[in-house]
Amino acid sequence: MEQTKHNSAAKVLIVAVCTFILTFAMAFAILPATTLTAYAADEVSEYISLVASDSDHLKTISGTHYSVSCGYMNASESGMQVCKAGALTINARKGETITKVVLTYSWGNNKSSLSASAGTFDGNATISDINAQQVTISSSNTAGVKISAVRVYFEGDLNNPTVTLTGGANAKSSGGLLTQSYLPGAMDTVTYTALTGASFPEFETYTQNGVTVERTSDTVVTISGTPTTNTEITVPDAESSNKIVTWGSSVINSIYGNYTDTTNGITLTQTGDGDFSYGDIMSYGSLALNFTTTTGKFTSIEIEASQIYDGGNWTKDGNTLKWNGTPSNSVSLSSSGYLYLEGVSSINFVIEMPADLSTATVTLGEDNTVSKVTVGGKEITDFSEFDITYGTDDSHTATTPPTEDGTYYAYVAAKTTSDNYTGTARSNEFTVSTIDKTSLNTAISDAETLYNNIKDNDDYTDIANTLKTAIDNAKAVADSDEVDQDAVDTATANITTAKTTAEAGKKDVDDTKAANAVKEKIAAIGTVEYTTESKGKIDEAREAYDALTADQKALVDTYETLTTAESNYNTLKADNDAADEVKALIAAIGEVAYTTESKDKIDEARAAYNGLTAEQKALVDNYATLTTAETTYATEKKTADDNAAANAVKEKITAIGTVEYTTESKGKIDEAREAYDAL
Repeated sequence: MEQTKHNSAAKVLIVAVCTFILTFAMAFAILPATTLTAYAADEVSEYISLVASDSDHLKTISGTHYSVSCGYMNASESGMQVCKAGALTINARKGETITKVVLTYSWGNNKSSLSASAGTFDGNATISDINAQQVTISSSNTAGVKISAVRVYFEGDLNNPTVTLTGGANAKSSGGLLTQSYLPGAMDTVTYTALTGASFPEFETYTQNGVTVERTSDTVVTISGTPTTNTEITVPDAESSNKIVTWGSSVINSIYGNYTDTTNGITLTQTGDGDFSYGDIMSYGSLALNFTTTTGKFTSIEIEASQIYDGGNWTKDGNTLKWNGTPSNSVSLSSSGYLYLEGVSSINFVIEMPADLSTATVTLGEDNTVSKVTVGGKEITDFSEFDITYGTDDSHTATTPPTEDGTYYAYVAAKTTSDNYTGTARSNEFTVSTIDKTSLNTAISDAETLYNNIKDNDDYTDIANTLKTAIDNAKAVADSDEVDQDAVDTATANITTAKTTAEAGKKDVDDTKAANAVKEKIAAIGTVEYTTESKGKIDEAREAYDALTADQKALVDTYETLTTAESNYNTLKADNDAADEVKALIAAIGEVAYTTESKDKIDEARAAYNGLTAEQKALVDNYATLTTAETTYATEKKTADDNAAANAVKEKITAIGTVEYTTESKGKIDEAREAYDAL
């Protein structure tokens, strides 16, 4: 490669030199990719030698700034022959213009037959003042002109932005170029169309530096707009559950007869009269192209070509030849007559791969048997293509779920005879265990007994409701077949605790209720009197209090009132008892007589009375009887004493007898007088 640089103030000129070989032979292909020196601030002249070989048919070549296409060509020639049947077309990139083209000939005859669609041709080698984005050079002579090279000069503004598109796998682009350089305005819209069987994932339309990326349908993405600066866009890849394989130019140009794509497991074999070589498919009678795959089944094959004259047994859609039939691992393109495709650029294969069960989800039923397999979004309940076993990774040969305690998996493996599935899926683990729910059921029964005893009592409404919730939760565990022993033990502990809590709550209510009843009895005692009624209230309160438990007694905060009432009543009783004893002694005096017995009774009563307290004396309501007895006794005593004294005097008077005038008689009379006077 030879490079020469020149100064340029306002514009940049790039020279691209392409060599083409053209004849009237009916063979077509696509140029292999080549790279030009990057667009620079100085004029650049490049010379690129593109001498064709038997394995390189030259059809179209693209560089950084241009694309060149020509008519018929043949590798057996040393240059390009321009003729009426195929003109040489040079295109500049968007944002650039072609200013000049210089031709180099390998054979100079018929130069005068050449003409250009733009600019001025000097009749020899130079076309100048083109100033267009495209120029076409053609010949009016059927013999054509052999051109060995072409040098093209371009003009553009380095300050304009460039848009570069990458990505977009499993799709083909159309419209503008994927790299649009030095754009003076809007870019050419680029449309990505997903290959058959593929679609673009959903995404929101977005704009980057003035360039908009929009998903207009499941299979189409467009890129358009006016960039404000250099912009790189990564187009989302089209996605497919199937395998998509594209044979591009590098493969197409290497096909000469049979071909095997070992990477993707696709083989092409040719039978009959005709061939597929260097990008063209021709049949002279009964050509068959047989495509086979070892990795799955073809669902679609599309052949892109520059021209399709006859598509044989496939469907022609513009410049695309399509096959879409029943999925098969072997498909043939054939014709019993004329089959002709010119300039094949790509072959796209869509292969339905066997579903890989290693990515599947296995759903188990209540009995741990496989009920459903989901793979690739498809739910499968027909297991005829599967071998299903159960066990562990070390051993899973059982065809039914194990019943012994342990942790196991279900394994779903594709049968060796299956065309639709491959690999093995494993379910989530499931546990088999002997669950002992005896204690749980007993605890539930005990809790229900308590609940039934309290549910209809308004005093226990909140307690009963809380206990009922706990019972329901415990029953849910007891009735479940999907719980382990830990869950059962936890549920047993929970319902036992709930019952204990309910019992404690009930006891609190009962204790408070019992204590309040006693407090009401104590309050009913009121003012303590020495009466049967008052004594009855005190005794009733005492009996009720003594019947309480220690916890209940602790809640009776008026207990002191009871003990005070009892003390007061006992005091009243003691006073009344003492008074009653005195009253009895007074009553026992009976009829007062002037006798020692009567005197003793009166004195005993008096002594007892005098021994009383003032409060007790006030209770002696027959005290007057005592004082009367004392008065009566004193009267009787005086009467008795008077009678005794009178009788004694009378006896002395009687003893005087016959009065005599004697000392004796005088003495009796004086004694009687003295006694009488003493009365």
